[in-house]
Amino acid sequence: MRAHSLIRAGRRRRSETGTSAVEVLMAISTFAIAFLTLAAMTATARSQTQMNSERRIALQAVQSQLETLKNTTFEAIFAMFDDSTHNDGPVAPGANFDVVGLTPIDSDPDGQCGLITLPTRLPPLDGEGNQPPPYLWEGYVDTRLGMPADLDGDGVVDDDPKDDGYLHLPVRVEVRWNGAVGDQRLHVATWLTPRR
Repeated sequence: MRAHSLIRAGRRRRSETGTSAVEVLMAISTFAIAFLTLAAMTATARSQTQMNSERRIALQAVQSQLETLKNTTFEAIFAMFDDSTHNDGPVAPGANFDVVGLTPIDSDPDGQCGLITLPTRLPPLDGEGNQPPPYLWEGYVDTRLGMPADLDGDGVVDDDPKDDGYLHLPVRVEVRWNGAVGDQRLHVATWLTPRR
């Protein structure tokens, strides 16, 4: 019986050695999967942190521009912030603005992330073939701005320029940038009214 016990003991040792190698391979596989999962989670967290930072910068830029608009003499807002230079004074910032910390999208023609949109229309060419500047237009169609709408309080939405007689001014401030996950956009639309 003693020989039989030794044979069983020998078999047991060999099987324990084989099991041990399988256990080592399983442990290595488990650690590899855990490491890859942790690496993927870290990359996702970094990307999310970058996206949150970009969005915070964009929101601060939009809020800053809205404050600038609100602090501008109401009657001068259109001339100072429309996309035409024809009616600008010497310090008119115009419709486009830079946003420090963000990269403009590749297709942006002016290379600036920020844009202020007002409800404007280009009039027909004048008699000499020149393009007159755009004007504030009540018939502008943009549901995000609540347009078309009566801007001068006469009860009629018409095609007449309202540059000088508006009582309400719809405005959209947006920031478009090339971010951590591609092209991004944030916009806020509101109506400005004179301070009383």
